[in-house]
Amino acid sequence: MLVSSWIANCVGFRNYKYFLLVLVYAVISMILLIIALLPRFLNVFAPVLDTKYFLSHDLPIAVTFACATLLCLVLSSFLAFHLWLVGHAMSTIEYREKKNHGDAEVKHRWAVAHIKYDQGGVYANFKHVLGEPYQWLFPVDPRPSDDGTYTQSEADLQHQSGKAL
Repeated sequence: MLVSSWIANCVGFRNYKYFLLVLVYAVISMILLIIALLPRFLNVFAPVLDTKYFLSHDLPIAVTFACATLLCLVLSSFLAFHLWLVGHAMSTIEYREKKNHGDAEVKHRWAVAHIKYDQGGVYANFKHVLGEPYQWLFPVDPRPSDDGTYTQSEADLQHQSGKAL
């Protein structure tokens, strides 16, 4: 619930890829920050000879390293969860409110409706959300003509492209 109120339910069909990319970029940034700070952080544990130097130079490095490590762990687990959701063709709302709902009728309606979004495999579901693999790390819309209500099979897409020629 905290996450949905944090982002105010603004992650949906058109911007889910961009949300994932922000998480990926944030995790990469935290990893680079941790790697850059690691040599200096290891020197923080040397004997404290000058308290003023420790407080002005070493302590900020230690606090920054600890915060970056914690943030990296939290964001990495959040990213892993959302990658799992993408692989299973679900949004956070579907996972939290429908699939795991206590009412059997709601679960059944979710199972029936979920079929139309599942592309048939993890890789196909990733392609549906992120586009072709060469587009995955770039903020480009992978489905400019898709309205998000129903998915189309590969045969339908080939049939439509055959008509256009």
